[in-house]
Amino acid sequence: MKDHWRPMFQAWSGLARPVSVASEVIAAIKAEVSSITGRILLLGTTAGLLQTGRNLTAIDRSAELAQNARQSAHVAAVAGDWAAMPFSKASFSACIGDGSFISLDYPHRLTRVLDEIARCLTPGGTLACRVFLRPDVPETVGELLTAAKAHRLSFQHFKFKFAMAVAPDLGSHTTIPIAALPGRFDAEFPDRGSLAARTGWDRAEIDTIDIYRASRSKYSFPTRTQFLDALPAKLILRKIRPVEGHPFGQEWPIVVLDRKIDD
Repeated sequence: MKDHWRPMFQAWSGLARPVSVASEVIAAIKAEVSSITGRILLLGTTAGLLQTGRNLTAIDRSAELAQNARQSAHVAAVAGDWAAMPFSKASFSACIGDGSFISLDYPHRLTRVLDEIARCLTPGGTLACRVFLRPDVPETVGELLTAAKAHRLSFQHFKFKFAMAVAPDLGSHTTIPIAALPGRFDAEFPDRGSLAARTGWDRAEIDTIDIYRASRSKYSFPTRTQFLDALPAKLILRKIRPVEGHPFGQEWPIVVLDRKIDD
């Protein structure tokens, strides 16, 4: 399996409490492009973002997810590579996404995709995307478990922070092979039933981590400084907006970039 996203989405939708992007995240991203009247490009097919603006086009590397977006949300959606998008130069006034850069190898693939977004944006256009940034000093697995037992971490939040914590053991502080996560998770937590009891997490949701085992994808968690260092010259930082009301709104903010007007 090259990509874990489709089976993961399916598993999330079947849980007793289906997993979805927090409403405050969706609202924060939409707010950054609320005044845009031109075309908007969506990276991926995040359900809450499909109805952004009046003229939105989604692009996902999965043809099936693109087709689902066309059928369920009645929006334009195409399958394609974000590093070589099938759009002409300056086609869009804005580009949005939620966590869209998490599967891009740092720094080269990230910079390449950002360059391609810049090509597709009109001069002065806006890119607004939530990014999963790694703290300069990530929490330890023990600290994360303590927070989870105190009900301060959902399993989805724990999973990303766990990946950040064990990344050095898997070969890199920034980019890790997703397929290695379940084994590392099992080494730390061999009794998932006990873990569910101690944290209050749904055992079925915990088990969704097994979907990673066959994935060829990677997760990248740059620090804030590292992410900004990867920006191409055509994109200028306007602001980093924390997501109000989200437990990790400061660590995983909305990054807002502007397409340089003259280059």
